[in-house]
Amino acid sequence: MLDKGIVTVKEMADAAARDYHVRQSIADYDRKSGSTQDATLVSEARSQIRKEVKKAVGQFVAVRKEEIQNLKNERDAAKDEAKSLAKKLAKEKHVARTLKARQKPAKGGRR
Repeated sequence: MLDKGIVTVKEMADAAARDYHVRQSIADYDRKSGSTQDATLVSEARSQIRKEVKKAVGQFVAVRKEEIQNLKNERDAAKDEAKSLAKKLAKEKHVARTLKARQKPAKGGRR
């Protein structure tokens, strides 16, 4: 999604921090890694924050994909409606031309 320009890194980071409690995970990481020099706690905190960020990004991407799909569906529906309206307009123009032609007196004809 980043490569296609659908979303920027800043948007992803903002959404992750705001919507999926990554800030809380970062605070937990800071607390655990700062409280002791135990390597297992530090690695556990890192894996936890990785998991939280992965989950947040996955949910964010899913939401964006759904929004894009909804926009595509709306676009397709609008195209179908435009096509239908164009057909109706063409039919109405045809009927109007036919009625107009019938109202005119016949040219030449028998006398």
